[in-house]
Amino acid sequence: MEYLALYDEKGNQLKEKIERKKKLQLTDGKHFRIILLFIQNEKGEFLIQKVSQQKGNVYATTGGHVQYGATSLETVRQEMKEELGIDIKEGYQLYEIEKCPKAFVDCYYLKKELSVENLNLQKEEVESVEWMSIDKINHLILSGQFREKNISPYHDLLELISKKQLNLLQPLYKEVG
Repeated sequence: MEYLALYDEKGNQLKEKIERKKKLQLTDGKHFRIILLFIQNEKGEFLIQKVSQQKGNVYATTGGHVQYGATSLETVRQEMKEELGIDIKEGYQLYEIEKCPKAFVDCYYLKKELSVENLNLQKEEVESVEWMSIDKINHLILSGQFREKNISPYHDLLELISKKQLNLLQPLYKEVG
Protein backbone atom coordinates (compact mmCIF):
# COMPACT_ATOMS: atom_id res chain seq x y z
CA MET A 1 0.00 0.00 0.00
CA GLU A 2 1.33 3.44 -0.95
CA TYR A 3 1.10 6.26 1.60
CA LEU A 4 1.49 9.95 0.87
CA ALA A 5 2.92 12.53 3.25
CA LEU A 6 0.49 15.20 4.43
CA TYR A 7 1.11 18.95 4.77
CA ASP A 8 -0.70 21.86 6.42
CA GLU A 9 -1.95 25.01 4.63
CA LYS A 10 1.52 26.58 4.76
CA GLY A 11 3.29 23.55 3.31
CA ASN A 12 4.72 22.25 6.59
CA GLN A 13 4.90 18.47 6.74
CA LEU A 14 2.61 16.87 9.30
CA LYS A 15 3.27 13.60 11.07
CA GLU A 16 0.35 12.12 9.19
CA LYS A 17 -0.12 10.08 6.05
CA ILE A 18 -2.94 8.97 3.78
CA GLU A 19 -3.38 6.08 1.36
CA ARG A 20 -2.78 7.34 -2.14
CA LYS A 21 -6.15 6.06 -3.36
CA LYS A 22 -7.88 8.21 -0.68
CA LYS A 23 -5.98 11.44 -1.40
CA LEU A 24 -8.99 13.29 -2.80
CA GLN A 25 -10.93 12.59 0.41
CA LEU A 26 -8.65 14.85 2.45
CA THR A 27 -10.30 17.27 4.84
CA ASP A 28 -9.81 21.01 4.38
CA GLY A 29 -6.47 22.26 5.57
CA LYS A 30 -4.55 19.12 4.64
CA HIS A 31 -2.64 18.60 1.41
CA PHE A 32 -0.50 16.00 -0.30
CA ARG A 33 2.50 16.93 -2.44
CA ILE A 34 3.35 16.28 -6.10
CA ILE A 35 6.55 16.97 -8.00
CA LEU A 36 6.95 17.93 -11.64
CA LEU A 37 10.33 17.98 -13.40
CA PHE A 38 11.02 19.83 -16.63
CA ILE A 39 14.28 18.77 -18.28
CA GLN A 40 15.73 21.08 -20.93
CA ASN A 41 18.67 20.49 -23.27
CA GLU A 42 21.12 23.02 -24.72
CA LYS A 43 18.91 23.45 -27.82
CA GLY A 44 16.05 24.70 -25.63
CA GLU A 45 13.98 21.55 -26.13
CA PHE A 46 12.18 19.78 -23.29
CA LEU A 47 12.13 16.04 -22.61
CA ILE A 48 8.44 15.15 -22.86
CA GLN A 49 6.83 11.79 -22.20
CA LYS A 50 3.97 10.12 -24.00
CA VAL A 51 2.13 8.66 -21.01
CA SER A 52 0.99 5.04 -21.27
CA GLN A 53 -2.58 4.38 -22.34
CA GLN A 54 -3.59 3.18 -18.87
CA LYS A 55 -2.33 6.50 -17.42
CA GLY A 56 -4.22 8.73 -19.83
CA ASN A 57 -2.43 8.53 -23.19
CA VAL A 58 -1.40 12.22 -23.11
CA TYR A 59 1.92 14.03 -23.15
CA ALA A 60 3.44 15.22 -19.89
CA THR A 61 6.63 15.82 -18.03
CA THR A 62 8.21 13.60 -15.40
CA GLY A 63 6.28 13.70 -12.14
CA GLY A 64 4.98 11.85 -9.13
CA HIS A 65 3.60 11.92 -5.59
CA VAL A 66 5.76 12.52 -2.51
CA GLN A 67 5.46 9.41 -0.39
CA TYR A 68 5.38 9.40 3.37
CA GLY A 69 8.93 9.59 4.70
CA ALA A 70 10.38 11.16 1.55
CA THR A 71 11.22 14.74 0.64
CA SER A 72 10.24 16.53 -2.52
CA LEU A 73 13.80 16.42 -3.88
CA GLU A 74 14.15 12.72 -3.05
CA THR A 75 10.94 12.15 -5.00
CA VAL A 76 12.33 13.99 -8.04
CA ARG A 77 15.38 11.72 -8.04
CA GLN A 78 13.22 8.63 -7.51
CA GLU A 79 10.85 9.51 -10.36
CA MET A 80 13.84 10.00 -12.68
CA LYS A 81 15.00 6.49 -11.79
CA GLU A 82 11.55 4.91 -12.06
CA GLU A 83 10.18 6.62 -15.17
CA LEU A 84 13.38 7.19 -17.18
CA GLY A 85 15.82 4.68 -15.71
CA ILE A 86 18.57 7.16 -14.91
CA ASP A 87 20.15 8.26 -11.65
CA ILE A 88 20.97 11.97 -11.53
CA LYS A 89 21.87 13.20 -8.07
CA GLU A 90 22.25 16.96 -8.55
CA GLY A 91 21.41 19.96 -10.69
CA TYR A 92 17.70 20.14 -9.86
CA GLN A 93 16.30 23.60 -9.23
CA LEU A 94 12.99 24.20 -7.46
CA TYR A 95 11.51 27.15 -9.33
CA GLU A 96 7.87 27.20 -8.22
CA ILE A 97 5.44 25.81 -5.67
CA GLU A 98 1.79 25.81 -6.67
CA LYS A 99 -0.83 25.47 -3.97
CA CYS A 100 -3.95 23.74 -5.28
CA PRO A 101 -7.08 22.92 -3.27
CA LYS A 102 -5.73 19.50 -2.15
CA ALA A 103 -2.07 19.49 -3.19
CA PHE A 104 1.17 21.39 -3.34
CA VAL A 105 2.96 21.01 -6.65
CA ASP A 106 6.73 21.43 -6.40
CA CYS A 107 8.05 22.32 -9.86
CA TYR A 108 11.68 21.54 -10.66
CA TYR A 109 13.94 22.38 -13.58
CA LEU A 110 17.00 20.49 -14.79
CA LYS A 111 19.29 21.60 -17.61
CA LYS A 112 20.81 18.36 -18.89
CA GLU A 113 21.87 16.65 -22.08
CA LEU A 114 20.39 13.16 -22.16
CA SER A 115 20.35 10.60 -24.92
CA VAL A 116 16.82 9.29 -25.43
CA GLU A 117 18.30 6.01 -26.65
CA ASN A 118 20.00 5.45 -23.26
CA LEU A 119 16.82 5.81 -21.21
CA ASN A 120 15.15 2.76 -19.70
CA LEU A 121 11.46 3.69 -19.66
CA GLN A 122 8.96 2.35 -17.13
CA LYS A 123 6.50 0.94 -19.66
CA GLU A 124 3.57 0.88 -17.16
CA GLU A 125 3.74 4.69 -17.06
CA VAL A 126 5.77 5.93 -20.03
CA GLU A 127 5.16 4.82 -23.61
CA SER A 128 7.90 6.96 -25.17
CA VAL A 129 9.94 10.15 -24.70
CA GLU A 130 11.29 12.74 -27.08
CA TRP A 131 12.96 16.12 -27.06
CA MET A 132 10.32 18.65 -28.10
CA SER A 133 10.51 22.26 -29.18
CA ILE A 134 8.41 24.91 -27.47
CA ASP A 135 6.33 25.16 -30.66
CA LYS A 136 5.57 21.43 -30.63
CA ILE A 137 4.62 21.51 -26.93
CA ASN A 138 2.39 24.54 -27.53
CA HIS A 139 0.68 22.63 -30.35
CA LEU A 140 0.05 19.70 -27.97
CA ILE A 141 -1.40 22.11 -25.41
CA LEU A 142 -3.70 23.75 -27.96
CA SER A 143 -4.89 20.37 -29.24
CA GLY A 144 -5.67 19.12 -25.70
CA GLN A 145 -2.98 16.42 -25.78
CA PHE A 146 -0.78 17.81 -22.98
CA ARG A 147 -1.60 16.96 -19.35
CA GLU A 148 -3.60 19.90 -18.04
CA LYS A 149 -1.87 20.07 -14.65
CA ASN A 150 1.51 20.49 -16.42
CA ILE A 151 0.51 23.55 -18.47
CA SER A 152 0.67 26.35 -15.89
CA PRO A 153 4.06 25.26 -14.44
CA TYR A 154 5.38 24.92 -18.00
CA HIS A 155 4.30 28.46 -18.95
CA ASP A 156 5.70 29.87 -15.70
CA LEU A 157 9.03 28.16 -16.40
CA LEU A 158 9.19 29.62 -19.92
CA GLU A 159 8.60 33.08 -18.46
CA LEU A 160 11.41 32.64 -15.93
CA ILE A 161 13.75 31.38 -18.64
CA SER A 162 12.91 34.33 -20.92
CA LYS A 163 13.60 36.77 -18.07
CA LYS A 164 16.75 34.88 -17.05
CA GLN A 165 15.34 34.60 -13.51
CA LEU A 166 15.84 30.88 -12.95
CA ASN A 167 18.46 31.34 -10.25
CA LEU A 168 16.02 32.83 -7.76
CA LEU A 169 16.88 32.11 -4.15
CA GLN A 170 13.23 31.59 -3.27
CA PRO A 171 10.93 29.63 -5.59
CA LEU A 172 7.80 31.40 -6.76
CA TYR A 173 4.69 30.59 -4.74
CA LYS A 174 1.38 30.55 -6.56
CA GLU A 175 -2.14 29.62 -5.45
CA VAL A 176 -4.28 28.04 -8.15
CA GLY A 177 -7.76 26.72 -8.60
